[in-house]
Formats: sequence, C-alpha cells, structure tokens
Amino acid sequence: GLPPHLLSLAEMPENQLPDQNERVQNTIKHARFWVTTEARGWQNGCPVDFTVNTLLLNLLHLCATQRSTHPAIGRRIFAEKYSLAATWKRGDDLFQIRGQNGLLQSSMDPLPEVCGKQEVADTSNHVLETFYPVSPTIDLQQVCVYKEMSSTGFTDDSPYPHAHTLYFLESTERQYRLHPEQFKAKMMMFTFGNALARAHKLYGSVLDCPITIQAVGTNGRIFQFLVFQLNTTDLSGDDGIKNQVWLDEDIELYDFAKVRPLIKKKQVKVTDIFIEDSTFSGRLINATLGNQFRNHNT
Repeated sequence: GLPPHLLSLAEMPENQLPDQNERVQNTIKHARFWVTTEARGWQNGCPVDFTVNTLLLNLLHLCATQRSTHPAIGRRIFAEKYSLAATWKRGDDLFQIRGQNGLLQSSMDPLPEVCGKQEVADTSNHVLETFYPVSPTIDLQQVCVYKEMSSTGFTDDSPYPHAHTLYFLESTERQYRLHPEQFKAKMMMFTFGNALARAHKLYGSVLDCPITIQAVGTNGRIFQFLVFQLNTTDLSGDDGIKNQVWLDEDIELYDFAKVRPLIKKKQVKVTDIFIEDSTFSGRLINATLGNQFRNHNT
C-alpha cells in the first residue's frame, strides 16, 4: 500500500471537497447513465468504454475546482498521445520502453520525494528477488534497435517538464483486456519509463536527486494508485541504491451502478450508488492535487 503519512492526509479538511459525496455521486451518474448512447470508443488502438473515460475526466474536473485552495493546480496541464522512449542497460541486455500510455498530467514543478536521504540510502541493503534459473527477460519482445532513444515526448523548452501523474484506462474488450497483474505492471513500467527519461534529460547519466511520479489506473469502478520514486539511474546490476514503488491496489470507488437507468411511464428512475468515500478523498484527490509529500521530506 501507500505510505501511511500519505494516506493520513485524506482526513485533512483542506483536502476535502464541499459536499463531496453528493458531487461524486452525480459524477458517477453522469458517466454511467447520461453521457452517451454509444457503447465503445477507442484510445491508443484499444477500445475503451466511454463511461470510463468520462468518469475519470469528471473526477479530475472536481479536483480542478480546488484551484483556489491549491494554486499549484494552475501550474499543470494534461497531455495526450505523447510518445515516450526510455533506454537502459542491465548486464549484457539493452532494454527499451516506447509507446503511448494515455493521459499525462505535466507540471512546472517536480513532485517532492516520498523518502528522504537516509531511507534512500537504506535501500542498498535490500536484496532483489531473482527468477534464477529462469531469465528475467524470458517473456520480453526482442526487436532490432538502430538508435538508442530517450525522449519524454516534450520539447526541450516545454514550460511543463515534470511528469506529475499518469492515468491508465483498462480496455473493455476481452481480447484487448490485460490481466490485473499485467495492468499493474504496465502502470509501473510506464511510470518508471517517464521517470528515467526525465532523469536522463534533466541530469544526464548521474541522478542528482530522486524523481517522483504518480499513476492512477481504473476500469471505471476499481482504482489502482501507484507512487514511484527513481533514486538511481545505475540499473546495470543488483547492488547499490534501489528504486522504490508503492501500490495501493483494487480500491472500489462505488459498489454497483446500472449502465442505464430504469425508464417507466416517461419517468427516469436512478438508483442510489454506494460510494466508498474514503477511496476518492484519500487517493484520487490527493494524487491530483499533488502537494501531499511536501511536509514529510527529511
């Protein structure tokens, strides 16, 4: 799960929305009942339920209404269809992450690190798991690489050079849908790739300070929340400082909601939706507001 000092910030009054439960209820109803008569859309070559995309955008809009109390929101933008490329070597193998992951919130300011210097130094004592005698690259696709690329998808003079939060939507079609562990691995992979590409761009081969990036994944009802801290770009072996990741998984936003409301005698009846209120307030709002780490650095 996420570090306790992050989850505790959910209870702070300044991180709560006025009439939060009612507004989230209306957001879910809008996405599930009223948004469209179309069943499916496409994003990055995969089908996505319109309701999932609408729900996420509506929730982000709710977060944006907090700009008066969290002015840092005005220093961020959302970007879609940006192309990421990150390359690194581990032993004799060359690895590369390339592609488009979806929606990215970029910021003028970097997210502060979750762990301080001493906690980062202590990661050198951590022993990584091994797949021996199975190669850890056994199921990775092998391709011919003619140019080792490292690109954040943004120009060098972009006023929003820092990745803040990545958002992932699960596909609704069975043939495109990833298994839960694969979906979480995709979130982790692209979050790491974004951090690594920015580290190479901002600091070169030696990382001067940790880079922190968040990720949120959802199928419209269940959310995954991930925080990644890049502590080192030396990925050649198992020794030394390690990178850190925290995952709060399978968090329900609501229990159940019909796709279409009951229409009887020209009256539309919409049933109440049971909302896991702490889920939204404690995770998505704080992830989007992004100021949750500042008072906990060491």
